[in-house]
Amino acid sequence: MPRKSRSLSSDPLASFPAWARMLAERYYTKTISTFILHGAVRDLQPADDGKGGRRFVSLRSFLADELFGTRDLVVFYDRSGGIRLATPEMQKDFMSAVAGYDTLFGTEYAKAVPKGPSPRPAISGTCRARTATRW
Repeated sequence: MPRKSRSLSSDPLASFPAWARMLAERYYTKTISTFILHGAVRDLQPADDGKGGRRFVSLRSFLADELFGTRDLVVFYDRSGGIRLATPEMQKDFMSAVAGYDTLFGTEYAKAVPKGPSPRPAISGTCRARTATRW
C-alpha cells in the first residue's frame, strides 16, 4: 500500500531545501533513480509538522517521509549498517524477495545481508522483480 507524504502544501516541493527540490525534480521526471548523498548527512532537515508549522527531522526521516513518502520501496544503504528499508513492512517484504533471490541464485543473503557492496545484485534484482509485478 503506498504511503502518503506528510506534506500538506499544494506544492510539496516549495518547503524543501534547494538540494531536495533538485533531487525531487530529477527523480520525478525519471532523469535519475539512484542517489548518493554525502557531506553533512547528519544535519537536520526542515519538514512540515502537519499543522502549518515546521519541524526538523533526520535526513533519513526526511527522505522516507517527505521526499519519497508515496513510494512502496525506500532503501537506505551505508557500509556500517548495511541495507535498511524505511519501514518494518518494507524490510519484511524485501527480505522475502531476497529469500526468493537466494533460491534462484544459490546465495544466502537472507540469512545475513552483507554490509559491503556485494549485495548490489540482490538489491537490483529484487527491485526489478518488485517493479515488474506492479506493471
